[in-house]
Amino acid sequence: TVDKAFDRLIGRILSLYMDSRMDIAESSSVPAFFTDILKYIDKNPTEVSCEDVIKKLNYSRSHVSRLFMKYLGMSLQDYIIQARLSHAADMILYKENKIVYIATLVGYSSQNSFIKAFKKYYNCSPTQYRKEKCKKISEIKK
Repeated sequence: TVDKAFDRLIGRILSLYMDSRMDIAESSSVPAFFTDILKYIDKNPTEVSCEDVIKKLNYSRSHVSRLFMKYLGMSLQDYIIQARLSHAADMILYKENKIVYIATLVGYSSQNSFIKAFKKYYNCSPTQYRKEKCKKISEIKK
C-alpha cells in the first residue's frame, strides 16, 4: 500500500541521513577511535556528556577539543547538542509527544532553552518544524 511504501521511504531517508553522519566519521583521515566516539554519541545523544567522552577517550579536555575542531570543525559540546537536536527533530516528526516532553527527553531542563537551541540549529521553532515537515510528508503521501 501507499502507507507502507511511504514508511519505507521515510526509513530509507533517515538511514541515509545517519549514514551521511557516519561518512564524516569514517573518512580515511579520521582515526578509528574517533569514529567510535562519534558513533557512540550518535547512538546515545541523550545520555552522553562531554565528561563521558573525555573519560572514554582518556585524553585531556584540551586534546579532545583539538580533535573535534580538527576533524569536524566544531566543539565536542556543539556535536553533542547537534546530535540531541537531531534526535529531537526525529521525535518531533514521528511521535506525537508534546514539545516540553521531547525537550526533557533530550536533556533540556527548560522548554525555553530547548526552543532557543532548536531555532538556532533549524531556523524555526519545534512547533513550526513539526507543522512544515508534517505538511510536506502528507503532500508526499498523496
